Parts: sequence; C-alpha cells; structure tokens
Amino acid sequence: MSETLKNRRSRSAVVGILRRDTNVLVIKRSATVRAPGKICFPGGGIESGETAPMALVRELREELNLDVVPIHEVWQSRTPSGIDLHWWLAEHDPQQPFVCNPAEVEWACWMTCAEMKASPDLLESNQAFLEAFAEGEFFF
Repeated sequence: MSETLKNRRSRSAVVGILRRDTNVLVIKRSATVRAPGKICFPGGGIESGETAPMALVRELREELNLDVVPIHEVWQSRTPSGIDLHWWLAEHDPQQPFVCNPAEVEWACWMTCAEMKASPDLLESNQAFLEAFAEGEFFF
C-alpha cells in the first residue's frame, strides 16, 4: 500500500495516557516516523476495523512492547492536519518494563506534565492536551 493511501486511511489516532504516581509515560519519536524527534504520549493511527481501545493496545505493544488495558477516553481533539485524536487513559502492570521499538521510538521515560510541557520538542497536539488538562477540561 502506498504511503499516501495509508495516510488517507489513518485519519483517526489514539493516544495513551499511562500514569505512575504524578508522572506520565512519554516517548521521543524516532527519526523514521512522522514528526521525528518530537516528545509526546505514545499512540498511533486507528486502522480499518479497529476501535480506539484495540488500536491503543496494538500501538503500545508495537512501540513499547507494553501490554495495556484501556480504561476510558478522557479527551478528543483534532490536529491542524485534520487527524482526530482520541486520548485514552490506560493501565499497565508496573512490573512490566517497556522496551522501545527503535523503528518508532528513540526513548521513553516518566515525566511530570510540567516537565513534558516545558520540553522545546513537545508535539503541538500534546501541548493542547496539557493546556486543556491544566484548565480543568478533564481529569485523569
């Protein structure tokens, strides 16, 4: 399938919010994916026939070899390029280590929302999420 056709089909994406105490799981995108080098929450495109929770489970397994349980959607937004984002709170076994898939993720770590927001490489859509959270539009 051509990259153009694949991009047209993937107009919705899911974003995973995983917490550990006051921290959230953050990734730095690899050089080979869209928005390379950007800091963001893990996630990716919802494929044909998938629900957002199914995509979340698949994406976190692909990106971080992490098994997650989707809890509930906390927010929705649309990127400037027209991709509908579905932001989902998820749980995972804290004993399960994440292992970055280098084709998609350069590194992953736990950060506070303030640390994430202060990053100069923060992906724009994640900035909007963090601002909405700070303004009390939703809780997680």
